[in-house]
Formats: sequence, C-alpha cells, structure tokens
Amino acid sequence: CVSLELWNDDTGELICRNAPVYGTGDVAQNESGYVISIPPCLFGSEEEGLLPPHVLSLDTNLTTIKVANNTNGHWGVMALWQMRAAYVGGNPPSWR
Repeated sequence: CVSLELWNDDTGELICRNAPVYGTGDVAQNESGYVISIPPCLFGSEEEGLLPPHVLSLDTNLTTIKVANNTNGHWGVMALWQMRAAYVGGNPPSWR
C-alpha cells in the first residue's frame, strides 16, 4: 500500500491519511526497503498533542482512496478502516 485516505464527502475534508514508513538500514526491524510501520490516525485532546476528533452523523458520506503499486503481483493487500467511535450525548438512536 502506498497510501490510504479517508475523506468526508459532505465537507471535502481529509479525515485521515496513512502511509507506510520504510526502513533505512540493515539491522533487524529497520531493513532498507521494507515497511517498518504504518502510523495510525489518532484523535484526542490538544494537551495530548492530538488533532481534535471529527464529529460525523450517521448519514455522513465517506470515501476511501487506496493507492497501491501493482508492478508485481501480490495478494492479501486490503483497504480497510478500523474505526472506533462514540455517540455524542450518550446512547445511540433506536435501530427499529
């Protein structure tokens, strides 16, 4: 994966962008040319040094864009967001 982006289509705002960090050396866990981490998008308080969390409604339109290099065949590459959220103001609405 070259990058993965999550966009709020209603506002045109980029919510999150992930891109791999490649190793630069020849020691274990820092091998040149290999992905050594993919930093997550984290939200929270300014005191924690984080961006404020986004407030999305249940009908917010989202788009994800994944960029991958397909020069050589490879399998098991997915574009998947794993998100955690909370309802503002307490309990979720009824799903009836």
